[in-house]
Amino acid sequence: MTAVVPYLVVPDTRAAVAWYRDALHAEEVGEPWVMDDGRVGHAELRVGGGTLYLADPFPEMGVVAPWGSEWPVSLVVEVDDVEATLARVEASGGRRDRDPDVVDGVLSVWVVDPFGHRWHLTAAVVGADPRTLEEQGWRALSTDGATATAFYDEVLADAPLFLLPGGLRLDDRARILGSMGGPPWSAHELSDVRVLPLGDDGAVVTYGVVARRDGSDEYSALVTSTYARVDGAWRLVVHQQTPR
Repeated sequence: MTAVVPYLVVPDTRAAVAWYRDALHAEEVGEPWVMDDGRVGHAELRVGGGTLYLADPFPEMGVVAPWGSEWPVSLVVEVDDVEATLARVEASGGRRDRDPDVVDGVLSVWVVDPFGHRWHLTAAVVGADPRTLEEQGWRALSTDGATATAFYDEVLADAPLFLLPGGLRLDDRARILGSMGGPPWSAHELSDVRVLPLGDDGAVVTYGVVARRDGSDEYSALVTSTYARVDGAWRLVVHQQTPR
């Protein structure tokens, strides 16, 4: 073995394998080792490009599962989509320990799984292309206000302009970020996404969006977002939504 591999003790390895597979898209490696008394002595998963071992508690050997709300060790895993992974975690019995945040171009959130282990889920924001940023933005707006605010605080240019339905014009960065804290969309769908390059350091993204919020009418609009590359990272400069 040439790597450090976490070996987690969980109250129920069989349930944990299923949960990590569904929530974190883990892949099971081989068959679990089942002891004579029915307890699982070893299971192996691949998660985020790394290896994870699991076992049931063996208190007679001093091997126990976590308890309480303090963690001497946390696990860090890079995921494709922080918002979607967080939604799966919360929908299947896990919980967030901290709200999402963006630090040094990385969107992340701390969660605790149903078996007592704490995870730091991360995904890069800086380096994403304009189309991907638009898609990530709508997923953030469909997660919660904290996630959306953290995402756009990283992506917005220093002097952005938002042109929104009803003749609303926002050109104050702080006010734009404050508007992100409202109720999240419950569903959204982008269509006919097109990217028009403006030289090497600019791009316009256009598309249609249909979004739904519980208890509200369906929202449909044509969207145009203009990005500029600043210090190597794409920043949202102008965003316009035209209802249709």
